[in-house]
Amino acid sequence: MAVENLNTASMSNATSGELAEAKKYFESNGLLLNPPIKRAAYSDRTAWVMASMAQLVYERFEEGGKTRDLLIEKLKGGGFKIVAEFNDERTDTQAFLVSNDDYAVLAFRGTEVTKKADVMTDAKAIKVSVIEGRVHGGFLSGYNSIREDILSALKKVPGLPIYITGHSLGAALATVATNYLENEVIGKAPLRDQIAACYTFGSPRVGNKQYDREFKSPIYRVVNTTDIVTVVPLLLMGYIHIGDVRFLERKMGEYRRGIPILQRIFFFLMAIFRLFGPLVGDHGIEQYRKKLEAIAQDRNLELYFDARSGGR
Repeated sequence: MAVENLNTASMSNATSGELAEAKKYFESNGLLLNPPIKRAAYSDRTAWVMASMAQLVYERFEEGGKTRDLLIEKLKGGGFKIVAEFNDERTDTQAFLVSNDDYAVLAFRGTEVTKKADVMTDAKAIKVSVIEGRVHGGFLSGYNSIREDILSALKKVPGLPIYITGHSLGAALATVATNYLENEVIGKAPLRDQIAACYTFGSPRVGNKQYDREFKSPIYRVVNTTDIVTVVPLLLMGYIHIGDVRFLERKMGEYRRGIPILQRIFFFLMAIFRLFGPLVGDHGIEQYRKKLEAIAQDRNLELYFDARSGGR
């Protein structure tokens, strides 16, 4: 169900100090908040903004009160407003649509291990048929539970480039959403012309090779070091990854395109022997956001030089 008019703080018990601190969420790197939205290629700045959204969507806005108020302030600090929220209790699927003057972001919440519905969504690894190819049944069910509300909300951001993002289960939902929204029409305008890109973080595999061929929008898949979630469901089950990968190295600020072959072998062995416990730390969205911030800073030093020289 979509909820509107979410940008006014309620009479919650959030203190003025907490609200002020929340508004600083994007403050550490405000210079990165103007990514090159007219460029379809991968952007370090865009990746950081999307990771920030993939983290913020974990805030339990559906509960209202203080948590929702702090989320509103965090988004305001980055120049964003909430267009709509989505929450389906049956599948426990949550997302939000936010926008600024230049673009909109549709972000999906990831797995909450304390939630039985989320675990069940992840566990439904049976592939189901779609237009072409086959996709993870649990991920498709989660997206379909809020699909109509998303389509209704997207009417409120006509003409704005739409970025789609998510972490973990949210990354899988973002991938499925990208595929389906490419085939939707609002009024007489095909949505595929409005989708700028999909950025995913720590995504599990979503579908098979035939499903991968359906995508027209750019999908950028970011993987952090030994994030074990990225190896499930197993390749042996017919699942593959979708998108152009960026691999975050262990050392802060370093990354590469593609995953090193030794890392692939390591992932395979970890999955086979189910040695997941020690590797869970690399899956956290906070790790993704910190590393992407360091990369974006390093690769956009001219922004800081220009700021210090008064924009000259």
